[in-house]
Amino acid sequence: MLSIEVIRFTRNQRILSAFVVLLNIAVALYLLFVDSQRSPTHDRSFSFPHALATLPPNASQSESIEVGSSSRTREIATLASAMAEIIRLLIPEPSTANEYLAQHEPKTFRFYVYDNLSHEYTWQYSASCMKAKRRLSDTCDWGESVCGEKRLTRSPYSKRRLNRNGDLVLSKAFSSYQGILRTYDPIDADLFVVPYPSQAHFHCNQTSHEDVETRLLDRLAYFNKKTRRKHLFFSSAVRSASNKFMGSLPLLVTIGPVDRQCRIGRNCGQIVMPYVNTNPEYQPMVVQKNLRSLKDRKFAMVAKFNAYISGNSMPRSDFLKVVGNVTAIAGFPVLISALGRRRTMPNERSVLEDYRNAIFCPCLRGDEPPQKRLFDVMMSGCIPVVLDFPSKDPGYRSHFASMATSTRGAYPFAKGSFHGWPEMGLDYNEFMVTVNGTCGVSCIVPTLEDLLLNHRDRLVNMQERLAKVIKVFSYGMEHNTLQHADAISAILVQVKHYVDSLGQVS
Repeated sequence: MLSIEVIRFTRNQRILSAFVVLLNIAVALYLLFVDSQRSPTHDRSFSFPHALATLPPNASQSESIEVGSSSRTREIATLASAMAEIIRLLIPEPSTANEYLAQHEPKTFRFYVYDNLSHEYTWQYSASCMKAKRRLSDTCDWGESVCGEKRLTRSPYSKRRLNRNGDLVLSKAFSSYQGILRTYDPIDADLFVVPYPSQAHFHCNQTSHEDVETRLLDRLAYFNKKTRRKHLFFSSAVRSASNKFMGSLPLLVTIGPVDRQCRIGRNCGQIVMPYVNTNPEYQPMVVQKNLRSLKDRKFAMVAKFNAYISGNSMPRSDFLKVVGNVTAIAGFPVLISALGRRRTMPNERSVLEDYRNAIFCPCLRGDEPPQKRLFDVMMSGCIPVVLDFPSKDPGYRSHFASMATSTRGAYPFAKGSFHGWPEMGLDYNEFMVTVNGTCGVSCIVPTLEDLLLNHRDRLVNMQERLAKVIKVFSYGMEHNTLQHADAISAILVQVKHYVDSLGQVS
């Protein structure tokens, strides 16, 4: 009897084991079926100059870009929509903008981002290295994230938002982006993005351009004579401190002025980027909402700068001598203060708040055109006041010095920067007050007084145009990167225009 029970138990155990095996197989087959429906896999192996690579499938390539079917679809459509919005800002005439969009559709654009750079060439390395080597106390100081409420009272202006942190911000943004415009298949790529923060890396390691040229390019499997002009690099160095190798590259995003200013009719591959402002008040989602109208601004003019710069400081010195004692213009109070030799603000946020309360903000020349104050001022809705000179670029003016770099070589997304489309780009005269450079700073107060007393409508138009375009100077950072019509989307618009124009007059 016992033996019969043992046999029955053994038989039941075998049946149960077989059932469990069959159940596992069924579950596995079901999961494979679901996975194949969600993201069908296919062979991505192919031959390409310099490499034979098998790349991960890019599921977003097969997804619809139409908004509304899912949250993921809505997310990946955002960058293309943001680029289209930027185009309409750069071409205010609707019919012309529609014509341009028909020829340069953002939804068809694809870029490949190198994700295999050596660790020392990544933004993560440079960010951590700068914190350790420069003894920075928080992430605000190199600008890879939005600044919080830290170090408000004794923060050096040149350390809070550095002149040269833009390439790290861009490297992080493109490395992090996972939307539909990014492709993992180089055959599908219209553009190759190299997320190397060159100036941040140089600041940390003092790396020579020879080292970068040999060691960095060796990691770029698809960089060759045919694709060289479609490889996008970042270098937010001023001209005097620029890396020679980076400056020689045909497609480069840099702060102004550009090293090689192309003649009219040429297709330029040097893209001017705005200086980065990491303050939360100047993020794309809030910068326009916080603007105040002319009637809500307390000061006619706010000017806060120092005259101790390494370049020609005469305009600033003359301004403090000639205008320093002015207390009101057309009945509106004036706020003028000179910073010390170290360019230190007693409280940075209070200075930016003063800009947001001013109608006019003089932006006189610094060491190089332009300066980060210009972008702080514009994003505050304060109308910049500049001295105007003839430039070395026929048909364009300079706001720096006589026969110096023109506006299209110094300012981002300026008219004259888009090959074949002279009507495209920002006309800075629409939202700046230009004062005759020959007359100099002595003409600033009379010019502003005349505008306030006799040309109020013109001021309203200038502020309205500035309010529309200021988003192109703002960087969406952290969770809103590459989702808004901001500086990064505007850079992509100009880069795409350059790539689309290759093969034409160049």
